[in-house]
Amino acid sequence: MGRLKGKTAIITGASGTIGAATARVFAKEGANVLLVARDEGRLAATVDNMKASQVSFLAADVATATGNQLIAETALDRYGAVDVFYALAGVPGPMKPLTEVTEQEWDEVHGINIRGMWLGLKAVIPVMSAGGSIILCSAGAGLIGVGECSPYVTSKHAIIGLGRTAAIECGPRGIRVNSIAVGGVESPMLENYSQHASDESEDGEATEANPFLARIPTARFARPEEMARAALFLASDDSSYCNGSVLTVDGGLTAT
Repeated sequence: MGRLKGKTAIITGASGTIGAATARVFAKEGANVLLVARDEGRLAATVDNMKASQVSFLAADVATATGNQLIAETALDRYGAVDVFYALAGVPGPMKPLTEVTEQEWDEVHGINIRGMWLGLKAVIPVMSAGGSIILCSAGAGLIGVGECSPYVTSKHAIIGLGRTAAIECGPRGIRVNSIAVGGVESPMLENYSQHASDESEDGEATEANPFLARIPTARFARPEEMARAALFLASDDSSYCNGSVLTVDGGLTAT
C-alpha cells in the first residue's frame, strides 16, 4: 500500500475495462488520478463507483493536440503535478484483409493509437516531474503479426518504437518511458476479436474452440486487475531503473 502516495497519475482510455481497473489500483496505492476518455457518462460512472475523493475525470479527445494540452493542464490545475502518464487509449480497428482496409479506417486507428500517444507525450513531457513515469500501452500484437488486423498491429508496433525513442530523449530529464505489451484481457474488445477468430473454420463450419485462447500457454485470458498491477510496477519507484523496456503481460502468447 502507498506505492504511489503523493503522486498524480493520468490514465487515458480510462472508460475501458483495463483503465477502470488501473484507476482503482492506483487510487488504492495513494495516487491522485485523472481519468480521461471521450465518453463522459462512462467516466462519471467509473468515478462514482470508486468513491475515492482523489479521483476525478475529464472528457477529452486524445487524437487532437488541444485535447492533450487540456489533459496536461487539467492535471496541473487539480493536483499540481504530473508524475505518471499511462497512455492507454486505443481502438481495435477493422478485422479484414489489409487489401480491404480503407484509408479512412487506417487513419482512424493510427490517429488514436499512435498519433494520439505522440501528441500526449508532447503535452505531458514538458510538465512532468523529475522521477516521473510514462507508460505506453502496446500489445502482444506489437511483437508479432496477426492476420486481418493490419491497422491495429502496425500501430502497436509503432508504439514500442515511439516509447524507446522517448526513453532515450527523456532519460536525462529523469523521466522513464516504458511500454506494456498486453495480452488478451477479459473485455468487450477481446470478445469482438475472439468472435471474429472463431466465426468459421476452413470448411465453413462454426468452430467450437477459440483459436486465440488455444495459443495462450496459461489457457486463460487475463483479469483486468492483472494488467493494472503490471502498470503499477512501471508507475512506481519499484521500476526505477526500467527505461525503454517492453513489459510483456500475455500469459505466454508471444512465446509460442
